[in-house]
Amino acid sequence: LGSAGPADVALEANSGMAIGDHTMTHVDLTSLAQADALSEMSGQQALALQYAGYTETLIRPPYGYSNGPVFDDEQSLGLMEARWSIDTNDWTLPSVATIVSAAATGMQNGSIILMHDGYSNTLAAMPKILQYMRNHDLCPGQMVPSWTPLAASSTPWGTPNFLSVVPWSS
Repeated sequence: LGSAGPADVALEANSGMAIGDHTMTHVDLTSLAQADALSEMSGQQALALQYAGYTETLIRPPYGYSNGPVFDDEQSLGLMEARWSIDTNDWTLPSVATIVSAAATGMQNGSIILMHDGYSNTLAAMPKILQYMRNHDLCPGQMVPSWTPLAASSTPWGTPNFLSVVPWSS
């Protein structure tokens, strides 16, 4: 369950947030035998169900590393890859201004911004990113999965895109 505990994940799920798999040990899935990669994903899925009562349907492969066998395993587990269009590289601990600039560069409707919880500069950047969005008539959204790939759409990695981003509904 990563940095979030079972109660946090249950609260997020009950609030309508999408909770995604990120593997048991944050390993490059493409470096593993297919059975081991499958175990990394299914083990995390089982923990989310056991401790939070939530069945994960999204996965963000660690480091964004995926390939055909990993993609096939994800689909066998009912998981869709959640990919990003903007990477803030906040895990490198840059300044708040650098995170905001990285998030804003190329931001448009439907952008998915990769950020990590648990970093103080990331948390401090959020109000500034939200203000940037307001100033540019953008709003935070939620990822909406579809079991059919979006027409003529693939991720920068060449895998089919099964997610769209829509404004939060009240």
